[in-house]
Amino acid sequence: MRILAPIKSAEEVEMLAANGAEEFYCGILPKNWLNQFSSGVWMNRRNPLASLPSYEEFAALVERAKKFHISVFVTLNSPYYTNEQLPVILEMVKETHELGAGAFIVSDIGLIKAIKEKVPEASIHVSSLATAINKHSV
Repeated sequence: MRILAPIKSAEEVEMLAANGAEEFYCGILPKNWLNQFSSGVWMNRRNPLASLPSYEEFAALVERAKKFHISVFVTLNSPYYTNEQLPVILEMVKETHELGAGAFIVSDIGLIKAIKEKVPEASIHVSSLATAINKHSV
């Protein structure tokens, strides 16, 4: 078992690594999400203040984490997303995957399917916040 730690800034990498973190997870709240949906609509069940504010910050986090051989996972664990939100989320998945996201922690089975269609090589971890709502989701 590995120690998975939440992280909200590239500045926290060294401290968390020194204290035993072996993997990181983070939320990202890109400006285009805020412009379209506001900070009141959470993309990842992480308080907006606990999310990274930009792709640049995510890239810096991944680079710092690499020095410690630590993977960075991106959380997308809201129970569902609207049709208007999916293109923004999928663009974020594509962007962060290219920047080195180790995996995506996802709750919504529809989003899992959409990610595999848009970025088939992306690794997906089913979130502990995922809910089995019927026999098909199990």
